[in-house]
Amino acid sequence: MYFCRKALFICLFSNLYLSYKYTAKGVILAKELETLTPPQFKEAVAKRILWLEKVLRTKQEALENAPPGSVRISRKKRTNQFYLREDKTDLQGKYIPRSQLKLAHALCQKVYDQKIVLALQKEITYLQDFLKNYEERNASKAFLDLPVIRYKAADPLTLTDAEYVEKWLALEYRHKAFNPDTPPLFTENGERVRSKSEVIIADTLKHNGVPYRYEYPVLINRNINKSMKKDLVTFHPDFCCLNVKTRKVYFWEHFGKMDDVEYAKRAVEKIYLYNEHGYEIGKNLIVTMETSSCPMSAALARDTVYTHFGWQTY
Repeated sequence: MYFCRKALFICLFSNLYLSYKYTAKGVILAKELETLTPPQFKEAVAKRILWLEKVLRTKQEALENAPPGSVRISRKKRTNQFYLREDKTDLQGKYIPRSQLKLAHALCQKVYDQKIVLALQKEITYLQDFLKNYEERNASKAFLDLPVIRYKAADPLTLTDAEYVEKWLALEYRHKAFNPDTPPLFTENGERVRSKSEVIIADTLKHNGVPYRYEYPVLINRNINKSMKKDLVTFHPDFCCLNVKTRKVYFWEHFGKMDDVEYAKRAVEKIYLYNEHGYEIGKNLIVTMETSSCPMSAALARDTVYTHFGWQTY
């Protein structure tokens, strides 16, 4: 299939079939399931705290093993001279010869470590207080604190993860039809798929709590000019996967016959098309491949899922 480089754009059948409009890039968008997406910074802040605590322990251990005393530095004849002060009353200190510069540097490091320990403790306390206060005061609380009757009758800005997944999966669509000679293969969700590799991927997504749509339709318009009549072609990525925490959607394409030259050529063209329209490998496009001698494995599927989604619960 020939793909015009600049005359195509991807149109997702979005979460709801509502209020379609064109963006500046010509992509059609629909009304989102929620107006206010969940905050993305909490996990980053939590990771920052863990990292700070690890560094803090390292610096505290370094201070326990640091040499006693402090250092005074004097500038003479364009060189630095170091003096060991054994206590606060020792204002001048004892000269440290150049043969003992390691001691001087260790004492300078000690001064830095003392200051950085205080700074680390302050930042950890600040971030912990911030997360605690945010959990008590964030905008979602106003909705979740409503009585159940009002909660169900209201139109919330933000959904819980479970509510979002339920609505995201509730969207009805049609995947491609199966050829009569296609062997009947089914996932743990009871969906029919086209290969054993797709069974592995689907079941791995399920086991890791990643919601997905199998062969979710993607519209491609060859005529990007709004004044021209639409020329739509439908693609069906193998899996449309949802990162529940970020609400980010990934396409997962598995190419299972890469030792077939013509098949491999079409696969490259498809990847190129995705890339031209904002779906990049490692960003929001997942690509796995296999040949007859290098088949898809459960281990590869697990590693791929964990890399992009981690372990999801909702």
